[in-house]
Formats: sequence, C-alpha cells, structure tokens
Amino acid sequence: SVRDFITCVENHAKIRSLSRADTYWVCAYANNQHELGKDLGKDPMKSSFARAISMAHGVLLILDESGPATAFTRIWCCFEEAITVLHLGSRQVRSRLLFDITTVADGHPQLLTDGPTDEELEMEKKHQMCPLQPSGWACKNKREAGFPASVIRKGLAVNVTKAEASEEID
Repeated sequence: SVRDFITCVENHAKIRSLSRADTYWVCAYANNQHELGKDLGKDPMKSSFARAISMAHGVLLILDESGPATAFTRIWCCFEEAITVLHLGSRQVRSRLLFDITTVADGHPQLLTDGPTDEELEMEKKHQMCPLQPSGWACKNKREAGFPASVIRKGLAVNVTKAEASEEID
C-alpha cells in the first residue's frame, strides 16, 4: 500500500541518517507505467531506470510482505536489482551502490541494510577500542531480526527467466 511505502521510506531515511536534501527516485511515479516501451529503446542500459541508478548512491528495494516480495517476480524490478548488485549502474566515485531492502511486517517497517549504517560503524569502532561498549554489528543484527523470513526466502529463490512484465514489449 502507499502507506506502507511511505512508512518504509521514512524508516530508511531515519536509519540511514539521511537529510531533507537527500532524494528518492521512484520508478512508479517517474515513468508512465502505461507507455514504458517509449523509454526502453533497444538498450535497457540507456533507459530511465538505468540512468537513475547510475546517479544514485544506493537502491532501496521495497517489498510487500503479503505477496510476498512481488518485486522479485517483475522483470523490470529484476533488471534494476541486477544492475545494482552487479555494480553495472554506478558512476559514483565509490566502488559500488548500496542495496537496502525493506518491507512492513506486522505493521512495522523492517530494513536490511547493505552493511552497517554510519551509526553502527561508529558503534563498532568504539566497541573495538573498548569491548564493554555495544557492538555495531550486534545492533545491526538486532535491528534486522524482525525482517520476515518468507520475504528473504523469496529473494533467495529469484528465477529471472520466470519474471513477468505488464506489457509484452517490456
């Protein structure tokens, strides 16, 4: 639902300590979903999907719990996931894009972050200096413990050859 989408984005921004100046590019709102063929051309790497990812610092994959994880069954979502994970889309100075995954489970946002957050990294540095301090990795594990296993299983079982599109041209 739109409410879950907003909840996930707000939670992500909070956990990643993003500022109001940071932005999200949302495919469903940025592209005419009924005329995607006009954007595609012959090379998907030149599509708005790939261009947006090439300018990003990371990708936030928002999954539905009830589907579960419909994005793993949609061909364009699989394309975006692939160029993110394979690092094909990054023009940024850093070597790769962050790939975070979120959903709402039992009414609460859950977030798997690609590595620890900045706050968790800082906690881990302090923990390494003084083992009595809390561990950043333990904090990350606790934060991610509520992510639904059913959604994770769906992601681990992705079969791109069976992914679907709304329109044949896609």
